[in-house]
Amino acid sequence: RNSRESEPSDASNAPIDLLEAQDSEIVELEFGLFDPTPEDFWGIKTQVAQQFNDPSLHAHTSDLSDAVANQVEVGAVLKGEGQPDVLGVTSLLPLRQHSRTQWCHAFVQFLGQIMRQPSVPESALIDMQRVLTSDATNPALLVCSRFINAPLELTPHYYTSLLEDVAWARGLDADAAAAFAFTHVVAFVKQFSAIEAELAASDSHRPAKRAPAPSALPAPDLMLYPEDHVLMSHAALRVPFPLPQARVATGADGVPLDGNTLAETGPRLTTGWLLVLTFEEFAKAAVELQAEVAQVLLQAAQAAQAAQAQA
Repeated sequence: RNSRESEPSDASNAPIDLLEAQDSEIVELEFGLFDPTPEDFWGIKTQVAQQFNDPSLHAHTSDLSDAVANQVEVGAVLKGEGQPDVLGVTSLLPLRQHSRTQWCHAFVQFLGQIMRQPSVPESALIDMQRVLTSDATNPALLVCSRFINAPLELTPHYYTSLLEDVAWARGLDADAAAAFAFTHVVAFVKQFSAIEAELAASDSHRPAKRAPAPSALPAPDLMLYPEDHVLMSHAALRVPFPLPQARVATGADGVPLDGNTLAETGPRLTTGWLLVLTFEEFAKAAVELQAEVAQVLLQAAQAAQAAQAQA
């Protein structure tokens, strides 16, 4: 595990074109996943605040970020090779272990607000209570956030690295084996407004977003991150809830830049989804995501080759 601190992930072996300056110079940067350290606190807090931006949680982002920064057994931060800035974070925090902390108490209250919505059936509330309180369960909170245009190649590694970390941590000692023997994963994902389909349709270089059919999962291109629809498809419990109204800043090509940056124009993140997955389904989602990304990259490479052959 310590080697991860000095070596980039497999997906980052090839240089990535990160920024094209006005003089057409390309800045190349290799990305890697590294063990979190207390020195990463402020960068982690930026990502945590981006993921959990409900007003009821604002006062607890520091404590949550501190928990992520100090848990080296399971979790990682995304950085440019040789760079100090945190560009993303991925972690699974054991809720039972943190049950007496203020941030965990605030999250349980936040979950309660979501589950007490009039549209949520009582059976779902009972299921959530069982996941959180039963002696037979050990839930984890998924913390996963990064800058929105991070290379697609890295996406599966945010999740497969967690599975590897959990397997490694459970072999450390009896306490770690108990703490990281997760039975469920509690996750939050975000969805753009379906109304943005009309705005996108007027943009000739950007495909229109599709509105979800009634009682169906949201279309993948309505979700903030490419893996969100995979997590949703494997979730045993899915509960939508309204997000604080905000627009997301976009680049010149109309692509969102940051899931937490306010802007006068741009797509709106209007709906959050509370997801509960069994740990087995979370692992299956990670494998499915890996295969899906590989297929997308293969199709992109084939399309590029075909275009080059026609040029």
